[in-house]
Amino acid sequence: MKKKTRALLIDILGFTCIIIAPFLGWIPGPGGIPLLIIGLSLLANNHEWAEKLLQKVKDRTSSAAAKVTEASPAVQWAIDIGSVILIAAAVIVITQATK
Repeated sequence: MKKKTRALLIDILGFTCIIIAPFLGWIPGPGGIPLLIIGLSLLANNHEWAEKLLQKVKDRTSSAAAKVTEASPAVQWAIDIGSVILIAAAVIVITQATK
């Protein structure tokens, strides 16, 4: 009984993390990605499908990171400038919305 209760609590926490992750996607930086990975990691304790999905997410994020880090300096500068512009836009929107 204790194992089933623990498994159920882990599943609830895992699904909660996955459900909340998209709502944090607009935050500059990684947003909800770490929360999605945490949720999948929790679910992978009890479910094989979550383990496979977690591995797929890890593979895709690794390949995306490799593309960014191996890009030419011009591409890296463009990514950096684009990130700064997006962060500045988010700050402007937030400050305007809170007035």
